[in-house]
Amino acid sequence: MVEFLVSLYQFFVKFLESSIWNPIGNFFTFFGIISAIFFFVRARHNSKIKEWNDNISIKDYGADYDLEKNEKSPIYSKIWDDESSYAKLIVFKPVNCIIPKFKVMQVNPLNLKRKTIEAFKDISPETPFCIKVERAETIPSYCLRWYSDYGEYYDYEITENRRNGINTIEGVIYNKNIITRIRRLLEWK
Repeated sequence: MVEFLVSLYQFFVKFLESSIWNPIGNFFTFFGIISAIFFFVRARHNSKIKEWNDNISIKDYGADYDLEKNEKSPIYSKIWDDESSYAKLIVFKPVNCIIPKFKVMQVNPLNLKRKTIEAFKDISPETPFCIKVERAETIPSYCLRWYSDYGEYYDYEITENRRNGINTIEGVIYNKNIITRIRRLLEWK
């Protein structure tokens, strides 16, 4: 029995060392090189994508803006300041995408720690998020945070732009790490 197993082992070793495997090995080597090239090209292309910069609209409106007339079914925040004469209506609206996870956070002015006040799912262009609040001059009191399908999250602090007075999406802070980059590369949502 032992001799049979030894001879079977020797047969497999000779079979694996035969020249029949050279073309197959060359094919897999070629396939691996092509796959690596596609991987690096795709990684380079995906690293330049800023998915949410073009897909988000954050606009300020005055207190007299008729939200019901201009938006179909807005989501109203708990934070709604009708008391202040300086309060602005801020409309956060996705453009051609759906945001899977969205949070409104309160910022502690002493240590800038954030606490979640409200959380929403699946914010779409048809259901924009609306908040009415006075923008602080330098220290933010509220922050909007939303997540992409790949786990990246983005922060928009509601503060007054002291530079030119134009409050746009240029104040969005992108937070990515190696795991979210790999998830985006592999399209693993």
